[in-house]
Amino acid sequence: RPPTLARGPRGRAGSGGSMSQSSAPLAAAVVGGAVALGFGLGWLSSGARAAAQKPSSPPTGWDEPQTPIVADVQEVVEERDEGEDADAEPLPPLRRRRSSFELAVEAHTPRAQQLLAATRPMMEEIPEVREYIPDELRNAIFCGHLAADLDSVAGAIAAAHLFGGRPAVASELNSETEWALKQWGMEAPPRIEDLAEEASRQGTLPLRVCLVDHQQTTQVNNTILSPTTQVVGVIDHHAFQSHTLQTDAPIFVDVRPWGSSCTILAHYYLSVLRLMPPRDVAGMMLCAVVSDTLFLQSPTTTYWDRLITSALCRICDVTDPDKLAEQQFKAKSMNLLTMTPHSLVVGDMKSFVYNTGTFDGSVGVSVIETVDPAAVLERLSELLPEIRAVRKERGFETVFLAVVDIVRLRSSMVVVGASAQSLLAAAFDGLQPDDNGIADLGSRVSRKKDIIPAISAAIAAGWTPPAAEAEVEEDLGFVAMDPAANGLLVRQPSTFGPPINGWRSPRAAEE
Repeated sequence: RPPTLARGPRGRAGSGGSMSQSSAPLAAAVVGGAVALGFGLGWLSSGARAAAQKPSSPPTGWDEPQTPIVADVQEVVEERDEGEDADAEPLPPLRRRRSSFELAVEAHTPRAQQLLAATRPMMEEIPEVREYIPDELRNAIFCGHLAADLDSVAGAIAAAHLFGGRPAVASELNSETEWALKQWGMEAPPRIEDLAEEASRQGTLPLRVCLVDHQQTTQVNNTILSPTTQVVGVIDHHAFQSHTLQTDAPIFVDVRPWGSSCTILAHYYLSVLRLMPPRDVAGMMLCAVVSDTLFLQSPTTTYWDRLITSALCRICDVTDPDKLAEQQFKAKSMNLLTMTPHSLVVGDMKSFVYNTGTFDGSVGVSVIETVDPAAVLERLSELLPEIRAVRKERGFETVFLAVVDIVRLRSSMVVVGASAQSLLAAAFDGLQPDDNGIADLGSRVSRKKDIIPAISAAIAAGWTPPAAEAEVEEDLGFVAMDPAANGLLVRQPSTFGPPINGWRSPRAAEE
């Protein structure tokens, strides 16, 4: 059994031997499967924990939600995978910090229940409701941007279903979007070029198109920019910058400072039209919000993103949002070249808290599962500073990044700093990283069975961190969404510097 873990005040590992808060019951918990290991950023600062557990800035006119504050450290007894030897030695229980994604979904459940209680099933003809659909969008084609991502594709599908039209895609689909379509049993929308050719044959030009998840001409498919196409609307959540679309006449525009275009469309369903979306459409929107907000951790995440995510989990009968998010991240990581260093480091990170008398702190373990580990390790110069930044920002004693080759079933550990090297050696029989900071873990490919038990055993045996390393002054920067790159999360140069691309970190804003 691993060492006793404790929480001190304000959610940090402390010297006390008990948890600072007990778990409060929910009327109908979305996260009924909370016994599974969490996903995403397990460590939360006091400010981030408050943002996850308490709805921020509820809309004017709403009563302040009575949101239960749930304990964010819990004992987890791992269940064995299907096909494993049932007679094998039981896996040891662990204590881990529940992920902020899981906390946010659970904390917003009461308000989500209220929102869903006011909806009714989607029907073909409800005149008093259908009249609210803008005429400009009826029978339009809804199309996302070039380099199609999940939010643009799911947004096109949802908008076409909601407003009455056809969805389209502007380019090839990525692995995450293909996974989501399969997960929810939907077919991929046709290419916008094919719909334009079809309209030309039928003599129904000009093509009426509503842009979804973009409004800059640099992200618009050339078919839409042709004279035979008329842009009739924009549904987006990005900033207006250079190359913003220009039109000859006013069009329908809905641009909101939320984390995802699908949050806007789900809001139309649930809060504006009071309609319950079908499960497959709701599932696509759920995965899109999760993707664009990086599991509700992006600095662009808002109250509405958290509330809508909780509501969509209920519609889709998702009782374990962490499990869904973990599957989604694995699919997303198939396109490693499209992921930023920050997304790679924190995408599948779990945090474990220890209080043994010799070590009082937390360890973060991130995992990237891929068919091409070389492509990840080639980006080592980007990953190493990001690991240092995440470790310092989130108060970890150390952070490990395991790169798992899912074809050869071997893994490598990226090791940064003296503390990580010391713990690695204690946990894995003196193993040391090479000059590049990479250690060969061999066939140890499972975080829950191979990596965490070894680390926990080493700490229980009395491992202590080495003397504090001399901190090298470096600009950690801050994480922000880059509107010029389809909303990818990037690390900007200065934490306290001026805004870059219109974004400023919360810490800089406080300063």
